[in-house]
Amino acid sequence: MIRTRAQERRQQALANAAIGRTAVVLYACDEGSRADATAALAGLRRFANAREWVIVDEILDSAPLATPLDDRPMWHSVREAISAGLAEGIVAPPNHTCDDVEGGRAELFDWLAEHAAFLTTAHSHVCTAPCPGPGGDRR
Repeated sequence: MIRTRAQERRQQALANAAIGRTAVVLYACDEGSRADATAALAGLRRFANAREWVIVDEILDSAPLATPLDDRPMWHSVREAISAGLAEGIVAPPNHTCDDVEGGRAELFDWLAEHAAFLTTAHSHVCTAPCPGPGGDRR
């Protein structure tokens, strides 16, 4: 049976996931201070490590969050890692992957589907006070 490139990548991703070798790229935008960006990456690193994912790259982009993904200086590195099959997924803080840009999210998900890849978002901070639960109530 002849398989397409996307089917082969998907099969490899499933095999890797089955033995705990899911490769991911960490991605965040550096909109605030460098310390905040470093802390965001550290939180994403904890998230990925807790799932025993293999981190193949950590990318800190200097573009503002409102910038479309393809206009961001470091987004091409994320695309290359996914396209080349070096990573199967992207781990990013919420709203760092054009969640608010009209059409940006759908376009990103279509591209990820074409490459049998995924995006997961993770909050990278630790609550010092009770964190809001569903509906904003404090727990």
